Amino acid sequence: MDEHELREHAQAHARAVVTRDWDTAGADIAPEAQDEAAAAGRLLPHPLAGAEVVRAEANEDHGIAEIVYAGEDDRLVTLRSRWEPRNGRLVIVAVEQRDDG
Repeated sequence: MDEHELREHAQAHARAVVTRDWDTAGADIAPEAQDEAAAAGRLLPHPLAGAEVVRAEANEDHGIAEIVYAGEDDRLVTLRSRWEPRNGRLVIVAVEQRDDG
């Protein structure tokens, strides 16, 4: 997996979430991660003002991306997602809120 490709996919996913393009955002999530993604989505600030990929780390068979979502009220939530190639594209196979300690 290529780190640049991972970062681009994660940024496009974040942009889809911020703009509420659920078809695009949903297509990035593997079936087994749907429930986790829905739970993580409920943690996000509403309304969203923006998002930024702050980490993209690619390994041979998967990648990890961290996206910081910002609310219009300046509240920040960081989600960590695991991406894997499936059927020729990268998809999220797991997602969780990052513990900022």
